[in-house]
Amino acid sequence: MAHRPDIDARDVATSAGISASLYSTFKDHKIATPVRDDASTFVASGGAIRGAYLESVLDQIRHDNPGLKATDEELANAILIQYEAPAGH
Repeated sequence: MAHRPDIDARDVATSAGISASLYSTFKDHKIATPVRDDASTFVASGGAIRGAYLESVLDQIRHDNPGLKATDEELANAILIQYEAPAGH
């Protein structure tokens, strides 16, 4: 098995392609909260619970970035980092 360099969720979140995909997906902020909730549930369940909003966003990110090698968990963490809830919410 080839050695895979450690990828930090922040690296995935700040990659230009992913940031652009997330921005275009979340430009309507009404969807940001359900996707963030799905991503949080996905990460907390170790990938066992996959919500429809998260699935849709993951599909869009992979469509927009066909060479992306990030796992679903890395992308879910990137979504959580990119769209952290404001303090007190």
